[in-house]
Amino acid sequence: MSWLAILSVALSWSVQYAGSHDLLLVPAIAWCAMALLAWHFLGGRAALLVLLAGRTLCGADWLFEARLPEALARHDLLVEGVVCEFPRADAEATRLMLELGGAGGSAGLPARLYLSWYAPAPPIQPGQRWQLLVRLKPPRALANAAGFDLERWFYQQGIGATGYVRNSALNRQLARRPLDCPAGLLRGRLAERMKHALAGRPGAAYVLGMTVAERTGLDQADWELMRRTGISHLLAISGFHIAMVAAPVLLLVPWLLRLWPALALRPGIGPGLALVVATFYSALAGFGVSVLRALLMLGVATVLVWQRRHLAGFRVLALAALLITWLDPPAVLAAGFWLSFAGVAWLLLAAHATRSATRQAAGALGRGGLAILALLRLQLLLGIGLAPLTLNYFGELSWLSPLGNLVAVPAFAFVLMPLALGGAALVGILPGSGGWLLRLAAAAVNQLMQLLGSLANALGGFWQPPDLSLPALVLCVPAALALAWWRPFPLRSLALVLVLPLLAGSQGRGGPGHGDFHVTVLDVGQGLAVLVRTAGHVLVYDAGPAYRQRNAGEDVVVPVLRAAGIRHLDMLMISHDDLDHAGGAPALLQSYPEVLLVGSDLSRQQHLHQQPCRMGDAWEWDEVRFRVLAPVPGLGLSGNDESCVLRIEGAGGSVLLPGDIERRGELVLDFRGPLEPVDLVLAPHHGSRSSSSPPFVEALRPRYVVFSTGYMNRWGFPSGLVSERWAAGGACLLETAAEGALHFAGSEDGLRLLQTWRRDHRHLWTGRPPSPTPCPPPGGP
Repeated sequence: MSWLAILSVALSWSVQYAGSHDLLLVPAIAWCAMALLAWHFLGGRAALLVLLAGRTLCGADWLFEARLPEALARHDLLVEGVVCEFPRADAEATRLMLELGGAGGSAGLPARLYLSWYAPAPPIQPGQRWQLLVRLKPPRALANAAGFDLERWFYQQGIGATGYVRNSALNRQLARRPLDCPAGLLRGRLAERMKHALAGRPGAAYVLGMTVAERTGLDQADWELMRRTGISHLLAISGFHIAMVAAPVLLLVPWLLRLWPALALRPGIGPGLALVVATFYSALAGFGVSVLRALLMLGVATVLVWQRRHLAGFRVLALAALLITWLDPPAVLAAGFWLSFAGVAWLLLAAHATRSATRQAAGALGRGGLAILALLRLQLLLGIGLAPLTLNYFGELSWLSPLGNLVAVPAFAFVLMPLALGGAALVGILPGSGGWLLRLAAAAVNQLMQLLGSLANALGGFWQPPDLSLPALVLCVPAALALAWWRPFPLRSLALVLVLPLLAGSQGRGGPGHGDFHVTVLDVGQGLAVLVRTAGHVLVYDAGPAYRQRNAGEDVVVPVLRAAGIRHLDMLMISHDDLDHAGGAPALLQSYPEVLLVGSDLSRQQHLHQQPCRMGDAWEWDEVRFRVLAPVPGLGLSGNDESCVLRIEGAGGSVLLPGDIERRGELVLDFRGPLEPVDLVLAPHHGSRSSSSPPFVEALRPRYVVFSTGYMNRWGFPSGLVSERWAAGGACLLETAAEGALHFAGSEDGLRLLQTWRRDHRHLWTGRPPSPTPCPPPGGP
């Protein structure tokens, strides 16, 4: 059963992660025929695998086809739906999921929308039905080599469209219907009663988060503290919380059997009652992946007890994995799925090692000492076992995590969770007693977080390995197994050898050779960020936009640099001070404090090493020449025309990065010296009609023109007239909105387009690829 679960999960993951939409054309009858053939020739387990693969593809096909048709995008639509999850409000907007259900399908709309309601937005609670005037677009996100894959998250959540609520008198709350998300309604009412009882006390947000998964009260500082101490998992409703709910029920069963002896005739009454209570709590918590895993494990264990069959931990875990793969195929793409199942599997494995070690120490330690030793060893082995997955998903490890969990896990298990869950259970029927327990839990969790904050300030920090390549991470898995193996293992020291690639990474994996250069135009939405690398140097031209709560430097540029193994950044050149170009600069300056900052207007940047961008500045890195062509002083240029214009030349070709210059700036460039042709140009001002004048286009005659634009941006960039103008000159036109990040290489063979991220990294959640490009195929001449 364990091997079948591993194979089915791997199959489901590979079908979705590396799948092609061509596979979705296979009809259901073909899968049934294949399952029958597999059963006849290979047995029932092979047939089950085929059926699971078909279930994954059918679910993926449904999710893809349920997306918003582009014909309905950017139009005002009146929709009606129910809010089932807690909305997330900040200073600028309230973000909510709206469930349209079958009514959405009949109108050609997806069943679930992710909406932003910009201030002022009314208070919204789970369980409410709303009529809203919205403007939608298909779910699309940035596509780069690193950073959070928001598009995959949309797919996992079944979100078929994103958009915003229009300011309209048509927006109003409607009367509820009997089946309008009853669990969400209960969650909302319980959360309101708990908030009233807690009355904004310090620690209240943590109590709400650990009971009903209402985390909107936690700010960035709270999440950062949990990240630094490695205890974020304690606030994510998971098997730990399900166990805390089920355990009291199991402890009360012996008392029930004394009162009603007839119940003893029914085997498994205890697990059955615990399953009922845990299911109710899971509904209140929102049925996340880790919650579903714990609930299914409890359900499988209950069935096995009823059938008087042997209860093996790995068997229960395997059955739970099979059921989740069947019920929710996209779940296997979530970090929580792998961390949850791997964590439980590793605990089962570590328990063997812990029992073996504590038996050997039994003569020297008392019962209390053995318990402490077992806890320490379990925590250490769990940290070692989950380290490869943690590095893969988050790119870092917290030094303080083992100590933080050693303090926090017992506190949550024996103090905070009993108080919080007891208070939540009583606040509706005994408000005084329930409120007292909740306030006590809030005070205790506040003291705990203050203690952890002091530890984080004294000891906290992260380790970010220099090499996060897939081979290095894969070698960490046998290294962790070697360290945790409970039997004598003479080659345990081999683990240190296996992790050497992770520890000894070099600056900038996969960089160009001497005299060559690489240019990567990152997908940052409506903005610009370009990564330029030579054999031994790195330059970033512009840092992308500032979003409403975050910025592209933090979300895209820094993760891409770290994923490429770049530990030293030589220069950050900001073309001009507009937020769509300079918004991400603070994140880069914080991550790379030694970088030289260059720009035409640095008034909003405070950095130790900075200098103005001056026409005529030139330098050479590894036989690749860099020359600043603008801004030209003394001409009274301002705004976009003050952009730093950078020309890059090497044996492999030439590149022009003109920022946001407009027609006047283009004219000045040509007057100061005739513009020379280039192989690659970033279209000025994202392809606006105010730029790319006919003389400018004619002078450059590029092979490639890149428009750095946002998907369905409100300005309509690039302008159709501008695109036609560049195309008439024979250029290959590329848009980051359609292609994702674009990677070019200049070598002795000339400048080549090596990679377009969306075409070369297709997954089921990225949709069908864009229409064929007129460019030569990536890697071609």
